[in-house]
Amino acid sequence: MKKTFLKICFALLFLLPAFLFASPEGKTVLCTTFPIYLFTKNVTQGAKNVTVSLLVPAGTGCPHDYAVTPGDMRKLSAKNLILVMNGASLDDFFLKSVKKVNPAAFIIDSSRGIPLLPAGEEEHHHRHAHHKGEHAHEKEGHDHDHDHDGHDHDHDHDGHDHDHGKAPGNPHLFASPFTARSVVRNIADGLAEADPANGALYRKNAQAYGKKLAALCEKFTLASKEFRGKKIVTQHSVFDYLAFHSGLKVAGTLGDGHENALNAREMLRLVKKIRESGACVVFTEPQYSPRAAKTIGKECNIPVVQLDPVAGGPSDARPDYYEKVMERNLAAMKKVLVK
Repeated sequence: MKKTFLKICFALLFLLPAFLFASPEGKTVLCTTFPIYLFTKNVTQGAKNVTVSLLVPAGTGCPHDYAVTPGDMRKLSAKNLILVMNGASLDDFFLKSVKKVNPAAFIIDSSRGIPLLPAGEEEHHHRHAHHKGEHAHEKEGHDHDHDHDGHDHDHDHDGHDHDHGKAPGNPHLFASPFTARSVVRNIADGLAEADPANGALYRKNAQAYGKKLAALCEKFTLASKEFRGKKIVTQHSVFDYLAFHSGLKVAGTLGDGHENALNAREMLRLVKKIRESGACVVFTEPQYSPRAAKTIGKECNIPVVQLDPVAGGPSDARPDYYEKVMERNLAAMKKVLVK
């Protein structure tokens, strides 16, 4: 009896190392920004052996000034990594980093094939300032172009060679449910290619989530009949797609509340422009200071109202967080635009 017991123990000890060091074939899905994380969580619901996490902290907002951290580099080095990006040059600084630490990573550009609106002036300034800083300090940066072909099927992830002679496109596709639907489809298609075992589930989830976004679009379309053609002022170009799809015209932008804060001369020029345009409201964002917006509102005698582009949010956001925020945005827009 004792010998039998010893034989069993020996056999278990022999098998234990193989059990402990076996490498599961799970997929690590890493999302660059909060809205992409929200969309990806909806697409991956119920997927087996899939872990979804976020790079840029949830409350950050648009990562215009974000610098890649050592912690990010560790995350980017994960085995079986699928990197889901916003694309359209918003988060290209992660491309050089992932190429450095994980050239086998599968990259999904969620902006692939979606027509882009022109970027605002402050967006253009931000990108050039960010690029200049990266080249000067040799940080993990981004060499990018504007050929948004998404995930490279040959896994030649050299990033994008940025052509400073081309006008950049507006990257805030997530801030309108109309373009968000296309973003979600791109995420699902990319995930299905990177992880065929769960491919049918990804597409099924994307279709279900797409119906929810479509219903949201219908609400905006219906409401826009009452305020189409009105002119608004925004804090930066994050609401351009929402304005476009709602039939609104952006009469001016204030910058982003950081290094692009308006000086006195720019403020006077913008006040004059807004008065002449007949704009009826200034829309601000929760991530940025409303100080300049309140000054503009007071000088132009128009209300200042906060909308949330869902560029950031709580780390424990529920799957329907995007829809709930957009519905609140629509209610706020109707309150101030429908007279």
